[in-house]
Amino acid sequence: MALPLFEGFESAGLPAGWSFENSSGLWSFFFGAGGFGSSDVCLKADCYNLTGTDRLDLPQLDLQSLGSGVLTLGFDVAHAPYDDDNYVDALRVLVSGDCSNAFQTVFEKSGDDLATAAPIFDEFVPVSNEWMHHDVNLNSLLNYGMAEIRFEVVSGYGNSIFLDNINLTFFTDLSDGANETVLRLYPNPADNVLIVSTPKPQPLHWYVTDMLGKQLTAPRTEWTGQWSVNTEALSAGVYILNVIDQKGSALFQRFVVQR
Repeated sequence: MALPLFEGFESAGLPAGWSFENSSGLWSFFFGAGGFGSSDVCLKADCYNLTGTDRLDLPQLDLQSLGSGVLTLGFDVAHAPYDDDNYVDALRVLVSGDCSNAFQTVFEKSGDDLATAAPIFDEFVPVSNEWMHHDVNLNSLLNYGMAEIRFEVVSGYGNSIFLDNINLTFFTDLSDGANETVLRLYPNPADNVLIVSTPKPQPLHWYVTDMLGKQLTAPRTEWTGQWSVNTEALSAGVYILNVIDQKGSALFQRFVVQR
């Protein structure tokens, strides 16, 4: 499976190599909502009506040849806790590098920490501004030939958890010699304007792509140490700012548009 990997579940089916372990029946495709309103299909874990623990497994990945950089797992989540602290649900991400079934938890949130909306008694269905994007560093998997990534949902009979826009990307390192970030983006998530700043003025060519690499803006050149990106025409979702410096080095930074 080649990178970048992106899945928005718009076909209402799992791609080749993806699989459910769904013995509790929690996972299903949900029609009527999508991450940040970017689509109307996503995955739903029905923690409102069912209890148990189920998982979603991504395809096994060969990451031996990636070299030096940053491997990042991104995904969108929506969850409103049930309005009673006795019913708490959880979402985890687990990884394994050697196909030994020894999985390490790299992301875990539950209850209020997982919440993207206020607690309610009724069954939750998210609107576009009730999602949150998470990025998880998976550099621990670099150089493994049989890397595995797993989403695990634990239902405490609380309220449904929605999952969308799962993506796995590998970017070149965004650090200079002093370990300072070369590109600083804010606010992130953005609404109508994204500000980009660099430590010093220099000629930089830039453009925006979606997570699949489709170019969405015309290339531009900036000479100052700070400039703005108009994001009004971009739908809610996750994007990549592509920047080429005067040495020809390509830098990438992920940002979110949230309405």
